[in-house]
Amino acid sequence: MANLRLPIDLAPITDGLRTISETMKVMRDSVAILPQVADTLEEIHQATVSMAAEVHLMRVGVDGLGEEVRGMRIAVEPLVSHLDEVAVKIERLEPRLEDLNLALHPLRRASGKRARRRLANGDIAEERSEDLVQTDSGENVSQSDGSPEE
Repeated sequence: MANLRLPIDLAPITDGLRTISETMKVMRDSVAILPQVADTLEEIHQATVSMAAEVHLMRVGVDGLGEEVRGMRIAVEPLVSHLDEVAVKIERLEPRLEDLNLALHPLRRASGKRARRRLANGDIAEERSEDLVQTDSGENVSQSDGSPEE
């Protein structure tokens, strides 16, 4: 047997064992959540597996859209040079359309008067004379004075 001298100071050994015990408790508590972490990771894995097919399907759709857009650009590109000409022609037509609108104004008033006469004669059922008449131009004209409504 080994030679031991008594009395032995056990305080350093006791402190060391206490420190080891506390460290082991911290490690035990840290490791205790690992099963929950494993379950959560498995759930995440299953969700990503199911999403992978959806992401692939979306990617195929986006690629298809890209091809369609390229095809549309190729089809529209020859027309771009003509759009400026069209815009200029439309701008030149606008004053003429305004003149035409002013020229048609008396005709709208006359058609409104004719509608009132038809109402008065009973030719148009269930309409009142203060109702609006829709003209071919899409403009609402008041029955009372023939002026465009605002």
